[in-house]
Amino acid sequence: KTFDVGVQTGINDDYVVPYKLKNSELGVQLTKILEQFNKHQQDLSVTAKTANNYVDSTQETIVALTEDISVIENADMAALLTKLQQLLTSKEAAQATFTRVTSQNLFDFLG
Repeated sequence: KTFDVGVQTGINDDYVVPYKLKNSELGVQLTKILEQFNKHQQDLSVTAKTANNYVDSTQETIVALTEDISVIENADMAALLTKLQQLLTSKEAAQATFTRVTSQNLFDFLG
């Protein structure tokens, strides 16, 4: 084969390009390729944004948990246990009162 300038090549265009496209077909194919590229680029952008949102959310959770752990570590355990015991005693007294009141009938109130 020869180019317009008269240079001989040993390359067979039919082997390199199995089918030849007209300029209009080439434009359509390039447009399809660019559209596909843009679609994948948008998909990657959405995926990256979603990943960043997960990272941000996870970091916020870690900060909150770290603060909670710090509060627990700094708590006065003796005071917390005393308060818990008071609450349990109050609960037991309320349950006992409820049981006593619900077991009485109208004659007990009248008598």
